[in-house]
Amino acid sequence: MNISIKKRDILWSYGSMALTMVVNLLLLPLYIYFFTPDMVGLWYVFISIGSIALLFDFGFSITFARNITYCWSGAQELKAKHVAFSESKEVNFSLLKAVLKACQSIYAILGGSALVLMYTLGMYYIGSLVSPSSRWEGYIAWAAYGFGIFLNLYYSYYISFLRGVGAITLANKSIVYARLLQMVFTIILLLLGFGIIGASIGYLIYGLGFKLFGHSYFYKYEHIGEKLRSATNLVTTSTADIFRTIWYNAWRDGIVSISNYISTQATIIISSFYLSLAQTGMYSITIQLTTAVAVVASTLYNTYQPAFQNAYITKDQPRLRELFSFSVTLFIVIYWVGIFGLWLVGLPLLNMIKPNYVISDTVLWGASIMQFVIYYRNCYTSYFSCTNRIIYVKSFILSSVMGLVLSLVFMELFDLGILGLLGGIILSQLMYNSWYWLNKAHKEMEMNWIESIVKGIESALSKVKR
Repeated sequence: MNISIKKRDILWSYGSMALTMVVNLLLLPLYIYFFTPDMVGLWYVFISIGSIALLFDFGFSITFARNITYCWSGAQELKAKHVAFSESKEVNFSLLKAVLKACQSIYAILGGSALVLMYTLGMYYIGSLVSPSSRWEGYIAWAAYGFGIFLNLYYSYYISFLRGVGAITLANKSIVYARLLQMVFTIILLLLGFGIIGASIGYLIYGLGFKLFGHSYFYKYEHIGEKLRSATNLVTTSTADIFRTIWYNAWRDGIVSISNYISTQATIIISSFYLSLAQTGMYSITIQLTTAVAVVASTLYNTYQPAFQNAYITKDQPRLRELFSFSVTLFIVIYWVGIFGLWLVGLPLLNMIKPNYVISDTVLWGASIMQFVIYYRNCYTSYFSCTNRIIYVKSFILSSVMGLVLSLVFMELFDLGILGLLGGIILSQLMYNSWYWLNKAHKEMEMNWIESIVKGIESALSKVKR
């Protein structure tokens, strides 16, 4: 079955991201008002641990979404590497049923393992942070928050399910409605005096809400629930076999995510060893601001990935070239428009709020170039992941390690400060990843870079005229 991305899919993708930011901004002053200073600190410890716990996914969500798209596009089998091209384009519900069952089983194991660690080591750690008088409050809050993490991790497979079949709008609706539930329940519980326990229950409500909305939307979409129930078990592949097939690329996707983290967020940790606290703070804020711009610019490209996969497996090369060119060209435009907006509007506003806190133009543009090099490279390596080939994992590992080494050399031996830190990351990517994967992708799609940009502009203009 064909997957097409519509305007509402794009709007809901941006809306979901924007609402998450708005909810966090609205709740922040409430946390500060209703929590004691110690509880504010404890809350952000919860968030930090939760971010680490979600790494238990380790690439499975990306890989499962990709393979569900293959089933939805008519694939008769799944391969650890490459794809079985589809001729009929009819959904293989027997194979899809087996993949969904394997996905649920694997996420139950991942979520359960995370929950055990959070309720043992995590509970012990939380107890060591709070005073005896607040210990039970901390334990209860962590119990609720930890179970919320479990729900978010376990039921995140609905994102893979919905994105895999191209139901982008419904995936984002699930997130939006669950986030609104979280906000409403959190505000009510804070007003009732439940403090950090109320905020933790609100987070747990988000997990429950996402499960309810995700389950309902997925099984009603294109009558999937009815078709799965009536699907005969023609596939003899076991859950263990599917796991082995999925794991071949899942761990590679996980390593790539870690490499991306090292090349961007880990530099903040390094900066603290060589820069003053004020400089580290300035660098951290600059990285967060430019990352936000890059994430916004990448949203369109990420939204189109199920359509890329669908076009590839059905051998629709003209459609693949058009979709790829359109999304990459728009990424370039949105990113640099966002950076110029940050430079012309964002920094002056920041200076008005905090006059003695100045981010230099040099640091902003250096960080902007670094983020562009990394995210633009990701557009092209994602093309290969859409074809079930994570062939770039070794070069990512080497580049991230080389970037750290170069940054340390530039800062330690040449005393180049923030520019040395940024320069090391940029150079490590320009040496190989930034040109090799771009060139290889264009060769496979039988078009050069200029042709891709021209095709992207033409596609964008035609969509505007509709």
